[in-house]
Amino acid sequence: MKLAAVLDSLDVPAGAPIYVHSSMDWMGRAGIAAGEALDALLERSAGASFSMPTYPFRGSYVDYLRSNPPPLDIARTPSRIGLLNELFRRLPGARRSLDADIPISSYGPGAEHICGSSPSGELPCGEDSAFCRVIGHGGFLLGLGVSANTNPLIHYVDYLFRDQCPLPLFTEEVFELTVIDGTGAVHRQRRRGVSDAVQKAIRPGRLYRVSERTPCYFRSVTVNDAHFFRVDLAPWFDDAVCHAKGRYRDGRLPCWLATDEEAP
Repeated sequence: MKLAAVLDSLDVPAGAPIYVHSSMDWMGRAGIAAGEALDALLERSAGASFSMPTYPFRGSYVDYLRSNPPPLDIARTPSRIGLLNELFRRLPGARRSLDADIPISSYGPGAEHICGSSPSGELPCGEDSAFCRVIGHGGFLLGLGVSANTNPLIHYVDYLFRDQCPLPLFTEEVFELTVIDGTGAVHRQRRRGVSDAVQKAIRPGRLYRVSERTPCYFRSVTVNDAHFFRVDLAPWFDDAVCHAKGRYRDGRLPCWLATDEEAP
């Protein structure tokens, strides 16, 4: 099956900004190759921004920060979270955010704004982050061959309610990181990572199951056991903020942070 047909079935319009998470292992089960996938996504997003995470690590975020990682060179350090992500990072004209730990790459109109011109602050996924700017651009989150729980943009919602959350959302440790920009200039970055407890417990897909608003922004299909979904980011963000506000008002955690016993 061609990815273009999957995007049609998900009702992803042409010319809309997209932010993509993918697994080529699972997409391959649906008969989709990496080169064809990249071409289809570039064609679908033509005239708008196309963004993907290009993290330099797999596994635990906190373990990576504690490993005293080498400087991240935005032009040379590979993405280690998937073949499609690395192909996208190498795309001529693609930009990459100046974050030593969780950079996002972006292509097309708006890419320069999404990636920014300086490292983001001590708390990841905050108001000065590429994650916040991706949400601000609107458009769609696409999950290609990944679980509906694949949505790190939810960390921005948690950031907004950080003073109300009883969980340790971020590490107490502050890590000193280094990133090298496209001109060779060196930037220092202080960072507190998303805590391991949150990384292991968070289930963003729960919101799609419990919210009455879900049908207006979420759609999914399955092809040969590979899962594909799209999320319309503007109504999703409004729904997530409304849900979190109500749950904290009632003395409860948002559904994506709740334990299995507490979750709806």
